[in-house]
Amino acid sequence: MKKLKQFALGILGTAFLSVGLFACSNDEVVKEETNDVSLLNRGESNLKIGTINKDNTINYLFDKNTLEINLKLKDFFSEIESIKIDYGVDNILNKKEAYLTIIGKDPNDFTALAFQAELFVIDDDLYIGNPNTQPQTFAKHSCKGTNCRSCLFERAGFLNLKVVGCLPCTKPNNTDKESACDHSINGGATALEISKEVISVIK
Repeated sequence: MKKLKQFALGILGTAFLSVGLFACSNDEVVKEETNDVSLLNRGESNLKIGTINKDNTINYLFDKNTLEINLKLKDFFSEIESIKIDYGVDNILNKKEAYLTIIGKDPNDFTALAFQAELFVIDDDLYIGNPNTQPQTFAKHSCKGTNCRSCLFERAGFLNLKVVGCLPCTKPNNTDKESACDHSINGGATALEISKEVISVIK
């Protein structure tokens, strides 16, 4: 009877040990999964579009020529002057700033047009946001000239990279009349429509 009791206790102890080991193993799996989710959340499911080199130049992870062709085919731009990732570091403030900036002409009236996406800087990687969940990171700016041959965009922010408006006209058609460059934001094709086209090319 004593031997039977010891045998039963032995089986019970083995069962508890197995359960304990399984629980520990399961905890490790959960912990690993949680860490993976945490890493994904760091980028907030955003899309990596570039990497930063040691000299602060940018490696583009998409083809700019393909993006330009697609944006013109979809009539978001009639022509494109530049597609650029603007990036800078303020060493005094220890802050980084980055934007994907596309400058061109509006297909409807040929006014100056700028699309800008604020990028997330994570270590040496640059991410573009999700337009469905982070629409505030995208903007489309227009500068319509009145008696003006050419309008340029005004930049601001701590590194003067963010488009905020239009500069005064410096090339009037008629110097005897008043000239201006009037700023508008998100008119016509919305910034979100353009952003989705941009992301489709980057993917």
